[in-house]
Amino acid sequence: MKLKRILSSFLAVVMAFGVVSLATVDEKGNIFGNTLTAEAATEKTATKMPDNAITFSSTYSDELEIIPAASKNGMYYYNNKVIYFYSVANNTFRKIYDYNDKGRNKDTVICVYADSEKGKFYIVWLDSSNRNKKYYYLDEFDVKSEKFVSTKDISSLVGSNNLSHPESIGVDSQNRYYLAVYDENQNKHVINLISADMKLLSSAVAGDAVYKFSGFDKTNGNFYFEGYTDWIYWGYSHDTQSLKCGNVKNNKISISDYYVDILYQQYYTPHYDNAIMLANGDLAWTSTLYGVVRVLDSAKFDIADKDSSLPLKLSVSRSGYETEDRFADSIGTRTVYNAATGDYLMYVNDNAIAELDSEGNKKSTFKTAYPVFAMYNYGDSVLVIEKDTDENFYVENLKWAYPTKITLSKTSATIKVGESLSLKATSDSALDISFTWSSNNNSVASVTKDGKVYGNKAGSATITVKSENGITAACKVTVQNKANNPDSGEVKLSGASSNNISANDYYTWSSVVKSNLTENSDKTLTRVESTSKGVLVEKYSANGKTLISKSTIKNELPIYGGYFSGKNNNYIVFGQNNKGEKDSAEIVRIVKYSKSWSRVSDCKIYGSNTFEPFEAGSLRMIELDGKLYVYTCHTMYADSNKLNHQANMLFTVDESTMKTTDSMYEVSNLQDGYVSHSFNQFIKTDGTYIYRVDHSESNNMIMSGQYLTVNGITLSRYNKNSSSTNVAVTIPLKFDIHSGNYTGASIGGFEVGSGNCLIAYTKDISSSCKSRNAYISVTDEYFNKTNNVALTNYKSGTKVSCRTPQLVKINENLFLVMWEEYNSSTNKVTTKAKTVDSSANTVASATLSVRLSDCQPVMCSDGTVKWYVSDNSSPKLYSINPYDLTKRHEHTYTSVVTKQPTCKATGVRTYTCTTCGAKKTETINKLAHSYKQYVTPATTSADGSITKKCTACGYSSSKSKIYKITSVSLSSTVFTYSGNNITPSVTVKNSKNNKLVKGKDYKVIYPTNSVNVGRYSVKIQFIGNYSGTVNKYFDIVPIITSLTNTSGGIKLSWNKVDGAYGYRLYYKTSSGGWKRFKDTTATSFTDSGVVPNKTETYTIRCLDKNGKTVSGFYSKGWSKKYTPVAPTISKLENTSSGIKLNWNKITGAYGYRLYYKPASGGWKRFKDTTATSFTDSGVVPNKTETYTIRCLDKNGNTISGFNSNGWSIKYVPVAPTISKLENTSSGIKLSWNKVTGVYGYRIYQKTSNGWKRIKDTTATSFTDSAVSANQTKTYTIRCIDKNGKTVSGFYSKGWSKKYTESTPSISKLENTSGGIKLSWNKVTGAYGYRLYRKTSSGWKRIKDTTATTYTDSAVKSGRTETYTIRCIDKNGKTVSGYNSKGWSKKYVYNPPKSIKLNKTSAYIGKKESVTLKYTLSAGSTSTVTWSSSNKNVATVSGGKVTAKGAGTATITATTANGKKAACKVTVINGTRQKLYVNSYRVRVCNFSVVVPDSCQVVYGDDCVTFVDKYNRNKYGSGTLMWVTYSGRYSTSKEYSLGYANRTKIVYQYPLGAEVGDVTDKTASQKYQNSKKDMDLAIKNTFRFE
Repeated sequence: MKLKRILSSFLAVVMAFGVVSLATVDEKGNIFGNTLTAEAATEKTATKMPDNAITFSSTYSDELEIIPAASKNGMYYYNNKVIYFYSVANNTFRKIYDYNDKGRNKDTVICVYADSEKGKFYIVWLDSSNRNKKYYYLDEFDVKSEKFVSTKDISSLVGSNNLSHPESIGVDSQNRYYLAVYDENQNKHVINLISADMKLLSSAVAGDAVYKFSGFDKTNGNFYFEGYTDWIYWGYSHDTQSLKCGNVKNNKISISDYYVDILYQQYYTPHYDNAIMLANGDLAWTSTLYGVVRVLDSAKFDIADKDSSLPLKLSVSRSGYETEDRFADSIGTRTVYNAATGDYLMYVNDNAIAELDSEGNKKSTFKTAYPVFAMYNYGDSVLVIEKDTDENFYVENLKWAYPTKITLSKTSATIKVGESLSLKATSDSALDISFTWSSNNNSVASVTKDGKVYGNKAGSATITVKSENGITAACKVTVQNKANNPDSGEVKLSGASSNNISANDYYTWSSVVKSNLTENSDKTLTRVESTSKGVLVEKYSANGKTLISKSTIKNELPIYGGYFSGKNNNYIVFGQNNKGEKDSAEIVRIVKYSKSWSRVSDCKIYGSNTFEPFEAGSLRMIELDGKLYVYTCHTMYADSNKLNHQANMLFTVDESTMKTTDSMYEVSNLQDGYVSHSFNQFIKTDGTYIYRVDHSESNNMIMSGQYLTVNGITLSRYNKNSSSTNVAVTIPLKFDIHSGNYTGASIGGFEVGSGNCLIAYTKDISSSCKSRNAYISVTDEYFNKTNNVALTNYKSGTKVSCRTPQLVKINENLFLVMWEEYNSSTNKVTTKAKTVDSSANTVASATLSVRLSDCQPVMCSDGTVKWYVSDNSSPKLYSINPYDLTKRHEHTYTSVVTKQPTCKATGVRTYTCTTCGAKKTETINKLAHSYKQYVTPATTSADGSITKKCTACGYSSSKSKIYKITSVSLSSTVFTYSGNNITPSVTVKNSKNNKLVKGKDYKVIYPTNSVNVGRYSVKIQFIGNYSGTVNKYFDIVPIITSLTNTSGGIKLSWNKVDGAYGYRLYYKTSSGGWKRFKDTTATSFTDSGVVPNKTETYTIRCLDKNGKTVSGFYSKGWSKKYTPVAPTISKLENTSSGIKLNWNKITGAYGYRLYYKPASGGWKRFKDTTATSFTDSGVVPNKTETYTIRCLDKNGNTISGFNSNGWSIKYVPVAPTISKLENTSSGIKLSWNKVTGVYGYRIYQKTSNGWKRIKDTTATSFTDSAVSANQTKTYTIRCIDKNGKTVSGFYSKGWSKKYTESTPSISKLENTSGGIKLSWNKVTGAYGYRLYRKTSSGWKRIKDTTATTYTDSAVKSGRTETYTIRCIDKNGKTVSGYNSKGWSKKYVYNPPKSIKLNKTSAYIGKKESVTLKYTLSAGSTSTVTWSSSNKNVATVSGGKVTAKGAGTATITATTANGKKAACKVTVINGTRQKLYVNSYRVRVCNFSVVVPDSCQVVYGDDCVTFVDKYNRNKYGSGTLMWVTYSGRYSTSKEYSLGYANRTKIVYQYPLGAEVGDVTDKTASQKYQNSKKDMDLAIKNTFRFE
């Protein structure tokens, strides 16, 4: 069974995607993620129930079903076969009915279902008093009347097989019963749907055992139950109990083949009553396997939709005793629906009940006195049953009431910048209320979710606390500056130069941190940096201005891993590659130094599945309680594909012994803290838990609803006292932008504070834009909720990209995040900074004039954040006051012009910083002169000039000359008519032959409508630096648009000219002059007076209706050489004679030459003809032929071209025609014409699905026998070749014929004892036949039959009878004609005087048969009937006798006149076996004998022994007989059974235990019977083979 997709719904909660809340608790009972800051004003109490009121200690052996009865101030419950009532008011309980009183052997309770809505218990029990048959009953107990209202026998619904049994019972709102049974007959688990009156409505196979029904949805017919599932996890089978589902529609039950969730692993995490329908119709269940409770919107759940995710409302992770093997200390989901608020009340840990809204956000909690055992709706209250560790039970009737008043511990307070204040809220509610804290001025004072206030800058802010029901209280907080507010600054260190600028930024994967700065206990600073010469250690004064000491520590292994400054010691990690993959090779060494850098000791780590340490990642360390945690990565030993995969790695080292106490380096999955690939590693602690962050790059791999690997940020947590693989895991962000190693993201910082985990990172804007934005991810420390906050919001297309950020913890509620932004268009790097609270709300922001490096900034005791940056020079030490970012910021200016520049003097621009008000100025260059032009224009006859003069100062520039216009021309003066407006281009040049610019120097004015033929003028008007006008002229003449060789001569075509009446055509004579030869009003003319291969030249002009020319003409004309056109093959068609070619007639051509294209080479001539068609008979079926054609003169010379591509056709013989369809006695006969050249034919019949092939034949006819009377059949036919491939088309409509049966013929008439027997031929398609006998009045119908024989018994000996026959259909209607003359026969009958059988007795085994044959007296005929005197022994049919059971039966054969013969048949209770006898390994005899069931066969050296089973098994002897090749024993008894291969058959009575020695009379009788059976068998059934 498969898992119904639960993933996308619940992982969003469990794994903290997005912002969905998840309520969980810690080991002390606190709600995870929301530390309670309200105290209850009243105390809570629980009432201890009387001893033995409830007995429940084992999930497998105890049962407890509860129905709350608030109206009776108590509850009814079924507990271990007893129904009780418990009074909440009086704390007493009483027994109502005890199923144990009837005795264990009489009644056994099978299953119980409690229906709180109906107030009834449904109990299935077994009446065990009858040992031969099991009777099952269903009791219905009503709690209101405290009586059994019915007891129903459900045995028939369980099944007839005694091994069948009920498993579970349930009842829905329509009072339909759901009875789960194991059906032994089917060997299946089945759920039967049964009506209220106990009628089976439907059944469905459940697949596996059904343990308990959980609920029924009245809105959509869904139902839920607990059942068995073989859960396959990591390739192994696990016996589990799962939540399954089904549906009922229209009383039809169905069961999904998907399970909803795994509830628990049997024998490991069992839990009783795991799922329930809540009051609002939701389904809630608990999974002890996953430690969660889930709530499903059942109304929206379609069990048939196997692709969509479950519509979950909640998925709440439970921590505490459910993960400590205390699963049986509770029952049910401990979840109820609070109808008054629409929220869910849910147990979340031993002593805590939480109220959760529909998104899983905690609204309030209630602290119970003891761990919660069970919870139920109880009127307007909640009935809580609790259980202590001494097996005592308690009851609380819980009223869920919100506060009406909240009180704060302070209403006003004053703190300094950087200091904090804790506010405490109390309420008048018995509930522990979840409050929301807020500040109206976060930049002045921020507040954590537990009410702790931090001062950020001088000013005042109001801190407000608010309950879920809107009750508030406030405290005014005043923040003052400290006396010594530290300044930001920059110091150039005097130590060694290096290059670490921007080294914290990475693109794909990170590297180890090589630059480190730490503050010592005496406030001095230590710089530790990995160099090529070793590890550089420099000590500076607190302000960095003085270098106190300097040293270099030798690398103990080739690879530097990292540095950590512990409380009492310093640590450096070195590593080396293990390319040989040896477990004995040292791969990591953690060296411990004193604070003065004296080497103390080390921890050597070997093998550890490491190929390369620290590869493609980083290394970071923390210490806690004397342990050093080293978190890094490695490439691992090669896998089966010889790949060294990369993953995270952790070592925990005891700082006192420098020995590892824990490690993680083997391949596992995300749920065990294993991350593959891990491209950056971070580790932090809050004193109790260890938190790890990884930059994970892998495929999103899921198994059973859990991520095994992921592409994103992974955040894990484990208790300091636990294993590093016993982790809780969440995924604050999935990248899912790119595939492969490049994830498009980087992680720069991780801190834990105020109950939250903050991760600073960058991410690509999109898959197509690799510029990055900066973010902070905030996840509560118990992984309930994640919120990803954008620090920047650049869009696709930006030139700015954020580099990997640095994150610094200032205090529990203030963090400094810094990142560089690179602008690719300016090549400039800018550093941005923000301070944020623990929820990533912005406190302050600034642009800083600093740079970043891989040196992690540190918060120092002087109140500043320090780090250093080197750029191939001495390092710079930066100091930033996080409470006053403006003291070290990059100015952001606005500017204004304070002095305007002129062409004689410069100006001034003044800049002012918007942050601090600082000013600066810059000079504005003098303006250029503002000239005005004075122009004397040039003309076609004189030059002009230009003079420039400044309007501001009067300055004049030199005078420039404008050269006169010397040339104006049109692009052409003659244009052919096109029907479009013609505007010739104009070119104007000056005296320097330079072209003037149109639009600048001149403009052109064209005629308004220069379309038709005629003369037009163009006006050129000079402008700008030129003046004057010039007119130019052009003509439009008609145009011959095409000259085409046609079959009739040269065809001239021209455009129609608007306004022209007609046209005059001219041709050029041999003397060179134009000669008029045609006037026409058309737009084309064919000159037929042309000579082949001679060139003709033509021109044209327009005429008016009087025949006068109204246009010019094109003097050059248009020329064309006349060549007759190549003829066109207009049609190629397949005919029965071959391929027929048709072509157009070409005027003037004498004839035509046909060509075909052979397989190789060029065109081959094959026919000259004067016709316009020809049939090529030399073609091959299915071969494509290509043809072309050209013209001939009378001398056979070609005078035209030809189509070089030709025309092609595939020769397919034409479809044959069915010429005749006729009805015959054998069916419909088809006949068709023979098609020349084909091998055969394929016949098709039309069906509802199209044409169906029915026959291939080489004949020209076929009879379809698969026809029925009055049925119309449609056929078609096509040609095939010898390979069976079709080589022709077919007639798609086909030819049809209605089949009418032909007249049947009586083929034989014969005399029998029963009368005249008629036989006739079978007619295809006929359902049956109607027989007629001729009488004096005509034909008389005597019989309808579907057989082809009939015996007419109504005849008399010596009389002649005449018969005829016709066909009928299944309705008895005649469907054929008949032979009107008929067929005649004289009846003569000789009855037998005697009858004999070939056997008078026969002996056969119980599985054998024997065939008897009879013989009648000479010359007689008669029918013979057979009978058996005992059909339980043997039956007979047609003389064949078949054994049915041991005994004797007489088989009798009787003639029509009563003569009889009999055979006595004895059936022996045994089976015939083929046996043999060997003598000295030589086969001497093969035989067969019926071996009685009471005997077994044993082979000896020269015999076959038959041994009585009973006597042999009981007494060890008892040989019954021998069959041997010689009678060697004197007690042998021979039988005259004949000889075979000189072998004698001998029978011998027992030589073993004598019958008289057997005192057991039953055994003696059985032995006597078996001896009698064997005696009978050997005497009568022995046969030689």
